[in-house]
Amino acid sequence: MNSFKFIAAAVSLICCLAMSAAVQRDDSPKNEMEQGWEALWTGNLSEALRISRLVLKGDRSKPEALRLFGLVLLHYGEPENAVKPLRNVALQRGECGDYRLLAVACDMAGMHEEANRVRLSAESSGNIKAPDLYALAWQKPGVDGRISLLKRIVEQFPSSCKGVPEEIAYWEQRRGRTLRRMDGRIPENGVTLKLRTLFNREWVVSREGSGEEIWLMVDTACRTTVLPRETAKKIGLSWIQASHPVAGAYPQEPAPEYGLLEKLDMGGLRFSDVPVIVVGDVVSNLKRRSGKLRHVYRHVADKTTARVVYKGILGMDLLRGMKIRFDRQENELRLFPEGADDATLLDGDPSTWTPIPAFSIHDQVFMHSSLGLQPRVLALVSSASEVDFASEVSLAGTGIVPNSKYRVDLNYIMGWFNECLPLAGEVKTVPETTDIGVGRSLNKAFMLPVYPEPIGSDVRAGLCIGKSLSDLFAVALDLDGGKIYLRQVHFEKGEAGRE
Repeated sequence: MNSFKFIAAAVSLICCLAMSAAVQRDDSPKNEMEQGWEALWTGNLSEALRISRLVLKGDRSKPEALRLFGLVLLHYGEPENAVKPLRNVALQRGECGDYRLLAVACDMAGMHEEANRVRLSAESSGNIKAPDLYALAWQKPGVDGRISLLKRIVEQFPSSCKGVPEEIAYWEQRRGRTLRRMDGRIPENGVTLKLRTLFNREWVVSREGSGEEIWLMVDTACRTTVLPRETAKKIGLSWIQASHPVAGAYPQEPAPEYGLLEKLDMGGLRFSDVPVIVVGDVVSNLKRRSGKLRHVYRHVADKTTARVVYKGILGMDLLRGMKIRFDRQENELRLFPEGADDATLLDGDPSTWTPIPAFSIHDQVFMHSSLGLQPRVLALVSSASEVDFASEVSLAGTGIVPNSKYRVDLNYIMGWFNECLPLAGEVKTVPETTDIGVGRSLNKAFMLPVYPEPIGSDVRAGLCIGKSLSDLFAVALDLDGGKIYLRQVHFEKGEAGRE
C-alpha cells in the first residue's frame, strides 16, 4: 500500500513538473515579445530585431512577432522590406491597427495608391475603435468622406463621441469640398518662392482669401499649417475643437483646435480649403509681439516705418507629392512637380549632391542618421529648430547618458515643437561631445539637449536634426523616391527680412 502511495505521489509530482514546464514554455514567447517591444520603444533596435527573428524562427506566422519585425524595419528606415510582414499581419488578424500601420509603411515606401486602399480596408476591419475612425477621417481628402466616418463614431461609439456632433455640423456646412486643392499645376521647371528671414528662421510670404498677408515659417517637422489664435481672429477664421488626437499625433500631443482656410496664395501657387491647426497664446515665435512682427521695415523716402505682419507655420501636407529644394543661402524654396527628374531637382548637377534615405511619416520629414554608438537611427528633420536634440526615451544602445546637472531651456527655440506640443522647459543635456551622423559627415554636438518625450507616433526617431542641417547644406527632398539630397555650402547670412 505504501509502495502504491509512493508511486502515485511520484506520478503526481512528475505531472506537476510537466505542467509547470508547459506553462513556462507557453509564457516564454510572451515574455520574449514583451522584451522585444520594450527594446523597440527604448531605441534598442538590434535587440528588438534579434528577439523578433528568434520568435519567428519558431513560428514564422506569429502575428505579434511579424508586427514587431515590421516596425523594427520601419525604424531602421527600410519601409520597402517592412511592407510584406506588416501586410501578412493585417491579412491574418484583420484588425484596424494593423491596417493603419501597413498604410504608414506604404506611404513611407512611396506606395500611396496601396496606402489609400489599405486605409479603406481599415475602415471595415475588426477591432476598430473611435480614435481609429477619427484618425482615418482626418486622412480623408474629401469633406464628405470625413463626415461619413465621424457619423460612424456617433452611431457605433456613443460613449466616445463627445464633441463629434459639433464637428459634424462644422463639416456639413462645407460639404462637397476637396481639401488642399491646388489650382492648376506646377510647371516642369518648378516654382520659386522667395523666403524672408526673421528670428533666424525662414518664412514664405503668403496671402489668405481677403488679402491679409501671413508669413509662414518653413519647418519640415510641421504636418499641418499652423496659425496662432490672433492671426485666426484677424482673418475671420472659424475653428472648432477636435474631439480626439489627429492622425500622426505624438503620445504627448493634445487634441487640437482646427479650422479650414478657404484660400491661400503662396507666390503664385493658389490652394483652396487648407486645414489649419489653431494654437494658443503662449508666448513663442508665432506670438511674439502679440503675434505681429514689428521688426520688418520698409524704407520710404529715407524714413523707416514699421509693418505689422501675421505669422504661422507652413504645413508639409500642402507640399505632399512635390519635390522640394530648400536653400537658405539663396533664400529660396523651389517646388517641382512629382515627375521632375534628378537633374531638374538638383540644379543640373546631381554629382555634387549626396543622397541619404529619407521618408515622409504623417507628412513629417525623417532621414537616416546615427547617434552616439547607434550606427543607424531615424532622425526627424526640423528646419526651424535652433538646436539638435535627442529623445530621452530612445537612447538605449547609443551610449548616451543624460545629465540633470547641466540643463538648458528648450522653450521657444524648437519651431513646430514649441507651438503644437506641451512646452519642454528645462531639459537634461549630454555634457560630453556626441557624434551625430549626417550622410558622410559626422557632426560633433556639445551639450546635446535631451527631450523627455517621444519624437514621432507610429514610428519614432532617436533624435531631431534642426537648422544645423541647412546651416551646412542646401537640401533637396524627393520623399516619394525615398531620398534627401545634401550639397555642402558655405553659409553666411545675417538677420534678413528687410525690403
